[in-house]
Amino acid sequence: MREVSPDYLKHFLSHLDALAWMEELTRPPAAAVKTSRAKRGG
Repeated sequence: MREVSPDYLKHFLSHLDALAWMEELTRPPAAAVKTSRAKRGG
């Protein structure tokens, strides 16, 4: 893809980076996940 359309690849990768960043924002902190599991007994 880099050889055929380098600008498209650059745009695509920046879009993936943005999605990964947004996913990190919505993920709960690890401590909260452990506490939640402990409360449920799991």
